[in-house]
Amino acid sequence: MNIRKVTAALWATVVASGLVAASATPAVATQELIEATPATTAIVAPAPGHSQDWQVDVRNTTTQTLPVVLTIEGDSAQLFGGSHPIHVEIVDDSGEVVVSGAAPSVLGATVELDALGAHEERRYTARVALPRSAGNEYQGASGTLDLSFVASAEATTPETGPSPDDALAHTGGSGTTLALIAATALGMLTLGAVLAARRRKEHA
Repeated sequence: MNIRKVTAALWATVVASGLVAASATPAVATQELIEATPATTAIVAPAPGHSQDWQVDVRNTTTQTLPVVLTIEGDSAQLFGGSHPIHVEIVDDSGEVVVSGAAPSVLGATVELDALGAHEERRYTARVALPRSAGNEYQGASGTLDLSFVASAEATTPETGPSPDDALAHTGGSGTTLALIAATALGMLTLGAVLAARRRKEHA
């Protein structure tokens, strides 16, 4: 048997095994950790002493408990500025006020909220109010208010262990590595056996 041909065949087997293992690695899909609806709301200046309310539903789309922070941004120099800027208030579904203050003091602020449990949904009520002392300069003013809810997830937590996606990615990577090691070891053992047999025949 030609040693060069055997060696080439064995290395071809090793490479092919690696390609098969790599193609079998599962793809890991990404997903949004939380959903918030609506994220942006158009507001029109209410009459002095009056307010405008709306609800924002925030849902955890994962199987983990997620810490959540809220960032508030807005676009309206007229509503959010001047001597009597609009007042912003955010209340959670238990009635706790999580944000309250004149627009200049809350815009750009980041507020830590209660964590959301696995698949938990929470409703927040947003309210903007124009102070009674506001003048005619706010009449008909409009703008937008953006409530950005952001969550972060650890790859592994003591309570839940690896998330399904993380476990899937880890399993796929390990499978590829093990397949390559096994194919290489098998090739080397076979090559050693062929060489040993050839030497015995030559010395016979």
